[in-house]
Amino acid sequence: MHDNWHINKMLPPGSFSSRDDFIETWLFESPEGISSVALAPSIEAIISDVKNTIQLSSDYKVEQLAHNFYKIEMRQVVYYWYEQSGKMLLGAEFLKKPQGLVVSAIGKFNKGQPPFASDLYNAVLTDRKNIEYGVDAIRIMSDEKMSEEGLGIWEKLLQQGHMIMVYDAQATPGQSQIRITNVPELKAFFRLKDPAFKRYQYVLSEANAYPDVVALFNTRRMREINNML
Repeated sequence: MHDNWHINKMLPPGSFSSRDDFIETWLFESPEGISSVALAPSIEAIISDVKNTIQLSSDYKVEQLAHNFYKIEMRQVVYYWYEQSGKMLLGAEFLKKPQGLVVSAIGKFNKGQPPFASDLYNAVLTDRKNIEYGVDAIRIMSDEKMSEEGLGIWEKLLQQGHMIMVYDAQATPGQSQIRITNVPELKAFFRLKDPAFKRYQYVLSEANAYPDVVALFNTRRMREINNML
């Protein structure tokens, strides 16, 4: 792991450091700000973006994964989607950041029916294990309201054995990190029609990658405590 503040002190001014990596991955806002919990109706936009990518460049190829999942891997963006009979039913755009992926858009047809966002996230984490990319983690935007479908997504992710961390991106992320182990704990960070709760961000990872994520946030915690931001 390169996340060491002693190394940062030796870098010349302007060099990209682990401090910058953390800020870009875990603190910068997603351009779209679309909540994965609410499953914003952006599937048509994702379909259009994938088609345009294929048409604009021969460098990017569609890769077929297991269980009808597909992806296009680019330098700064990666698209994952579920396709059946040539039709995309569920898709998402992820921004590639130094310490993980950030969801910028997600949408689906047939709300309330499979495939679910939890299936897509599971496919993404499985695929990232085969890529030399650093920390295998996904940052997911919070939302000010929790739907039954949204709660079901998170519950399924927990049942699948994934690790979920929540943190306050507007205050002290290193000191506010909390591991979510059950649905009641998760619901504590959602409140109906309360925009203040959008300050909370979520990190989704597999169990074997979770210690790496914690290490990144612990380094941030040290910097916060010692006023080294």
